[in-house]
Amino acid sequence: MKLINTLALLALAAVGTSYAQQTPAATEATGLLGQKYAEVSFGLQDIDQLSPNFYSVGIASNVPVTRYLDINAGYSYGWINGNVRGHSNTVAATATVYTTVAGVKPFAAAGLGYQWVSASGFSDDFALWGAAVGVEIPTRWVTITPSIAYADDFQRSYESSQELAYGVEASRWITKTVAAFAGVSYTDTLRSGIDSWNYTVGARLKF
Repeated sequence: MKLINTLALLALAAVGTSYAQQTPAATEATGLLGQKYAEVSFGLQDIDQLSPNFYSVGIASNVPVTRYLDINAGYSYGWINGNVRGHSNTVAATATVYTTVAGVKPFAAAGLGYQWVSASGFSDDFALWGAAVGVEIPTRWVTITPSIAYADDFQRSYESSQELAYGVEASRWITKTVAAFAGVSYTDTLRSGIDSWNYTVGARLKF
């Protein structure tokens, strides 16, 4: 069985890299592109046709390379218990380019990763890739970032993941250096009916 969550769904990787204004006040809602930060997160994946949920914890870091390009790298560990038992380890890196148009910040992201999976006596490992597009919509209290992502692996077509994810994240700086965020996405696994709803919460720290 394929434990989904590929590239942390990449959607959340892209959603998690929203644009940040220069030196924001603590009361302003802002995203994160263009700033250095570290991140911790907890995720829950409600998978169709499976009674147990899939859980994950992750760490990541974002570093601006140029004014309009950020690199985000991270690691996540996921597990599932119940009538299906297993776990996965995933490392991934994502490059995100962005700009500003009419007060909103559209972006595009592309990523590569590697995943090790073990479930019910079966184990496998494979490379991953994905891409996403989205837009940051700033408001006074919170930044809303919808995105659409595609994630897949490099296995043969009939074995590959081929997932489309539709997601949205809300983020806010609680102080000038600490932010909280929450995201939700729906993953459509194109080669099977095993789709999922995915929920993520976490915190970020500027450095």
